[in-house]
Amino acid sequence: MTRKPAASSRVRSDQRISDSSSTTRMHFEITVLTASGPQAARIFAVLPSGGKQDSFRYTPGAASDGVIGRPESLASMNIARHPSAPNVRIVWLGLALAAGIFVIDCLVTVGVAIGALYTIPVLLGVWVPGRRYIWAMMLAGLALTTLGFFLSPPLPPGALVEFWQVLANRLLSMLAIVSTFFIVLHDKRSQASLQREMQEKQAAQHALVEQRALAQLGEMAAVVAHEVKNPLAGIAGAVQIIGERLPAGVPERQVVNDILKRIESLDRTVEDLLLYARPRTLDRRCVDLTGLLRETAALVSRDAHFPDLRIELAAGEIPGCSIDPELFREVLLNLLLNAAQAMQGRGRIRVHIAADTSGCHISIADEGPGIPPELQPRIFEPFYSTRSRGTGLGLSIARRVVEEHGGVITITCPPEGGTTARIFLPRAVVQ
Repeated sequence: MTRKPAASSRVRSDQRISDSSSTTRMHFEITVLTASGPQAARIFAVLPSGGKQDSFRYTPGAASDGVIGRPESLASMNIARHPSAPNVRIVWLGLALAAGIFVIDCLVTVGVAIGALYTIPVLLGVWVPGRRYIWAMMLAGLALTTLGFFLSPPLPPGALVEFWQVLANRLLSMLAIVSTFFIVLHDKRSQASLQREMQEKQAAQHALVEQRALAQLGEMAAVVAHEVKNPLAGIAGAVQIIGERLPAGVPERQVVNDILKRIESLDRTVEDLLLYARPRTLDRRCVDLTGLLRETAALVSRDAHFPDLRIELAAGEIPGCSIDPELFREVLLNLLLNAAQAMQGRGRIRVHIAADTSGCHISIADEGPGIPPELQPRIFEPFYSTRSRGTGLGLSIARRVVEEHGGVITITCPPEGGTTARIFLPRAVVQ
């Protein structure tokens, strides 16, 4: 039975490439998120040799865990590959041609317009990325044409007409080389412009797909907030009253506390969903980022779940930063809680904040087990979590908030162990 993906289907691909003499076979592992959960599929594409860009439509086939349908929102893919080996071969071919033409030019009579053949190595630059090759071939062609004029067999004495013919041939050859250079350069600029337009179009299409998915998710989140969040508040209040009426020391009080913790967890889940589905407009203010970080660290340190946790803060001289304090507090809180949970509430978290001419740098390093290498590319994916509980939206929201401020967030696992989260805010944010 074919399952139709939800409108918010997302596609993730892991590319594997194998080359043959005439074609490039590209194998993609596709994961489609459907209403019933992630489904796997495989597609294949055969591209012409040389790595030309190709656009194709695909239909996922049978997967190991079932049959899935076509993701309607992502019905086409673009593949661009520039193999390095063919480019190196073309460069060596161009150099060999230039050397061969120069040898022939030095052996034959000077009256032959051999210099025009230097346009061939320049033309090969169409298949070599970048502009350095065509610049090198153009300058080499001009230099070798001039040098060949002096090294080729001389004309007989008194052959003045032949001399001017040879000189004209050399000048025309040099003009042909320069003209070919500008033709190839214009072609490269046109290709680069076309590629930029395609990338911008793909980015716009991807953004449109994400906006549609977020709009649908926002509608669902609004329903969840109305149907779940409001009743949760009433349930929490009622349970709290029941707990207060129980005698001290009875086991039922612990049950009540557990229920309140679960309700609080559900409330945070709904809040994360609303924040992800309906991003708030930034309310920028000049904020003491060091003070905000110190307050957030103190909040985590006082958490009863982390009795043996130490947070060491090293702060340099930081000017005021133009940020949204509420959203940025959530980012810092999420990173600190992740670090504390990774160490199971025991150990040391080192926090460092400093500013330089480029901007503000924040690092949060824990002493936990780190993140396995195979999971590191997925840590910012929405709804992805390595823990049994949680929405998996924390890091996704954190990255979006940091990027909305013009910054960058990265998470790495040093060889000595642990995990380090780094945030960079550009100079424009630091006032």
